[in-house]
Amino acid sequence: MTEADKLRDYIAHKQGQIDRLLAAHGQGVRPSWVSEELSILYHYQDDAVQTLKQLEQNNATNNPTN
Repeated sequence: MTEADKLRDYIAHKQGQIDRLLAAHGQGVRPSWVSEELSILYHYQDDAVQTLKQLEQNNATNNPTN
């Protein structure tokens, strides 16, 4: 499994956690801990997406297909 594959799995895992929290507590009024947890999960997910983009960009730069 490549580093990019691991990041994609991690991103999908975080999305699953987000989806489960939203399914259980909805978009409206909810306990404050849910909003805090969602914020943390979105942060981790966004960080992984940015890392994946950088990795893919570096791979494209280091291994041009032309």
